[in-house]
Amino acid sequence: DSLKPYRDILFDSNKCDYCKLCEDICPNKAIEVEGKRVIEDSLPEIAEVVLNVDACIFCGRCSKACPYEGVEHIKPITGKLIL
Repeated sequence: DSLKPYRDILFDSNKCDYCKLCEDICPNKAIEVEGKRVIEDSLPEIAEVVLNVDACIFCGRCSKACPYEGVEHIKPITGKLIL
């Protein structure tokens, strides 16, 4: 197992508007938003975000691209690195 900067990714469907920015920015095409883009104030769950964990390199680009903070990466360790 190689060390990755994150060990898991959480998608919050309450914050997601299915804009597909995470899908567009993923370098390995590990994220697929099944559904359609919608621009409204109140959104029902009309799509689903699917993550291919085998293709994901856990780079964090999707969480940085999300304008609604709907993607969270879980780090494998916490604390400070002291050299």
